Amino acid sequence: MHPISLAPGIPRHGPYPTLPPGMERDGLVALIDAVAPVLDLGNAALQTLRLMLGLTRPRAFKSGTDEPCCYASQQEVARKRGVTPARIRAHERELERLGLIERRTKANGARSGVSGCGIYFACAIEQVEEFLAIRDAREAERREHARLRGQISRHRRQVKEILREIEEQEVVSDGLEQLRDAHRGWPCGAALLRLPLVALIRLERQVADTSDAAHALLHKHPKSSGRPHENER
Repeated sequence: MHPISLAPGIPRHGPYPTLPPGMERDGLVALIDAVAPVLDLGNAALQTLRLMLGLTRPRAFKSGTDEPCCYASQQEVARKRGVTPARIRAHERELERLGLIERRTKANGARSGVSGCGIYFACAIEQVEEFLAIRDAREAERREHARLRGQISRHRRQVKEILREIEEQEVVSDGLEQLRDAHRGWPCGAALLRLPLVALIRLERQVADTSDAAHALLHKHPKSSGRPHENER
């Protein structure tokens, strides 16, 4: 993603980009929050962006006749954030690099609604559709991650129950020891949460194959109690 380039101090001309129907200024803030990790946007700069957006008139994001702009000085933003103006300048450079703001200031850095100098957000609005696609893809990945973790947990329970039944029969089998080793080696709980999706997909396949092998081994021994297994494959 590349920042939108426009020389400082040179205003755009309307009509200006607007947020899509149903989205307000606060919705833009929430959307940027959701995609910040993908954009590699640091939390400190994100907090500064939230503040500056909050100091901008909500109507400007929807009218098309006004360009949304924060006219607050760096000193005022720094005071509200509880940091130094130098930190705010660093945050603005990061935000500008990501194409989330455009700085149009006077030579001394001053901002003024009268002279049309400040921090402008039209470039962020122009990327909303891309941000929405990123957010939706991340949400789909989270849902798939949760589904796979659930599948792995179910397979674990099945294999554990089958191991218990086979051990009660005092069966001696190389396959049984392999099942025990596989069951002991599977990550669970917080470890699963930390796995990337690609690794989780691989693990779910391995666990499912082991579950199939466990059922096959159980069916070789007809003295089983015959109790049904949860979600038997």
